[in-house]
Amino acid sequence: MWEEPQGGPPVWWTRDLTIGDEGDDVRIVQRKVDAPVTGTYDDDTAARVRGVQRRMGKKQNGVVDAEVAEKLGDKATKGQVPDWFSETCGHGCACPAVAQVRILLGQPNLPVYLDHDLSAAVRRFQSANGLKVNGTVDEATAVALADRCAD
Repeated sequence: MWEEPQGGPPVWWTRDLTIGDEGDDVRIVQRKVDAPVTGTYDDDTAARVRGVQRRMGKKQNGVVDAEVAEKLGDKATKGQVPDWFSETCGHGCACPAVAQVRILLGQPNLPVYLDHDLSAAVRRFQSANGLKVNGTVDEATAVALADRCAD
């Protein structure tokens, strides 16, 4: 299982980010705040960062400093739909995500479809993580699996 860092800025954060900055770190922030990913820190990105700052009870200046970066999370992909997820996967589904879900939930690799046992493991994971409990690997479940489990 992936563990939340014990404090301090995340590994992807190396500088304060503000309007006009460019780079991969800006792309990470844009993904995390659900802004269009352009690689250039723009007004839209700053507005979404101000929303994060408002929820933090922090001055809303739109700058990603160490404290805001820590709130956004250490893992650069935290909160993002994992690459292995492409469609909702329910009972009997044999999509490519099944193998990854089995690995993340510590289930045997066979069968290669979402069977009763894997669906039960998904339901347990959903229940433990405050998700809608239905045994189906939807987008929210995939994101939570990717965030909480080792890659």
